Amino acid sequence: MLAGKWVVAPVTDALIYRSDRVKPELARWVDDVSKWDFTTITPAHFDAGPGTPEQLKEAFAPTLAPEPRAERAPYGAADIKLLDDIATQLIKIKII
Repeated sequence: MLAGKWVVAPVTDALIYRSDRVKPELARWVDDVSKWDFTTITPAHFDAGPGTPEQLKEAFAPTLAPEPRAERAPYGAADIKLLDDIATQLIKIKII
């Protein structure tokens, strides 16, 4: 959770979920899971806490939005520049 709202972890967002090969399956997964009735979110990279299906969808919305990343990321562009630089190179060599 970042500033009282759920977000996707920046490393996961930049280096895994950014891939056009991953996004369609991620979108399907978010849609499927957001149909469940839950009141707690337990992410791998942040502490668990209260959360709803709508908050899950909101957390993934910037990740699933089209590029450019700087306009969609829940983090400041300067804060994630290194991750973006790494991702750009991984995209060029078709790792992601």
